Amino acid sequence: GETGGDSAGFHIITAYKAESGTVRLIYIIKDHGDSFFSAHSIISVMPGILTGEMAIPSQSRVLIRRRSSSRVYGCSRSMNVLNGQVGDWLKEKVLKNTNTGWMGYLMCYFRWMNTSTKISTLEDCQNVLIRVPTTQITIDTFDKMGFSTVPLPFSDIYTAMSTGVVNGVETSGESIYNYGFCDYAKYVCKSNHQPIIESVIYNQDFWNGLPEVYRQIMMDAMKDMLAEEWTASESKEESFSDLLASEKEVTVTEFSEEAMKEIQEVFTDYWYDKAKAISEETSDMLTWEIDVVNNN
Repeated sequence: GETGGDSAGFHIITAYKAESGTVRLIYIIKDHGDSFFSAHSIISVMPGILTGEMAIPSQSRVLIRRRSSSRVYGCSRSMNVLNGQVGDWLKEKVLKNTNTGWMGYLMCYFRWMNTSTKISTLEDCQNVLIRVPTTQITIDTFDKMGFSTVPLPFSDIYTAMSTGVVNGVETSGESIYNYGFCDYAKYVCKSNHQPIIESVIYNQDFWNGLPEVYRQIMMDAMKDMLAEEWTASESKEESFSDLLASEKEVTVTEFSEEAMKEIQEVFTDYWYDKAKAISEETSDMLTWEIDVVNNN
């Protein structure tokens, strides 16, 4: 990563990137002492973050990775939502209810469907046995599309695919390729039904205690890195699509525009019911998000 410092001996590691290009952690090293503060945690999205029922411990003084998701279509549309009113609103809620600030949103990957039969319409989804995570919202999503869902841990996917317990799986293109799920199912639908987003976050009290020059260095580095990260993630998605087709002899499809409209109609009431169960404000944000997705 890049480093910056001053005569006092502070060095700030502004960005550390894994080989995949994903930023994992931002942290601070204090050269002249024995302090090495770091924290690394994945916190799943839940209504508690909006209601104030979830809190980040005050001892988590350094920036933490956060994972979240948003069901919209396409990298640019996801970015428009997160960098707009919805993203700003979520940051404000998190800061108010958890004393946690967000530096930005990182695009990791979209989830696709790897099945033994071709999928490009809702009719194609009917009664296909598909492995899904054991989260209720994901089970509901695939049930409403007509799949026969089989909730299983990720570690059980390969065995389930190889023995015919399921005919498909929903996961990232990278996992489909690297874990060999496509050896048993030769169709991949780039459904983009769930982009996985990560954020670099921090405890507000710790952040406020840093010199302004260090906060600015990290914010500037984050801004530059985010632009590169979104572009790199989109390129990476396409590379796995190409690899699946060329090396694994997989047929890659996408939902047609007509199918996309039909899917939106199927889920409209469901998502509004979920949003209203949290708050009317959340429902308003959903309306804004849908407008952004439909008009970009």
